[in-house]
Amino acid sequence: MSLCVFVAIRYLCERREARRPVVHMQALHYVGEATFGIFLIHPVFLQLWKEHRPAAPLEASVIAWWLPATVLMLIAISFVCTIAMKQIPVLRRFV
Repeated sequence: MSLCVFVAIRYLCERREARRPVVHMQALHYVGEATFGIFLIHPVFLQLWKEHRPAAPLEASVIAWWLPATVLMLIAISFVCTIAMKQIPVLRRFV
């Protein structure tokens, strides 16, 4: 699934490259550099979420937005922390 998402994003960025080549490739490079850090950090936030989350909903209509919102929240928090860690020289080596 990750490989398919990467290929799709890469394809879309290359397709738009003719219009604004520098902007899209810089954004892709910036996010690409952060992916390993997100991969390393997300288990920490996932564990914290499991320990302190409110009760999970049981209705299918609520789960339909609850699960994607949780995933997006964890990715966003991990991304922000990775970017912050990239600013600290010692931690930059890890991410």
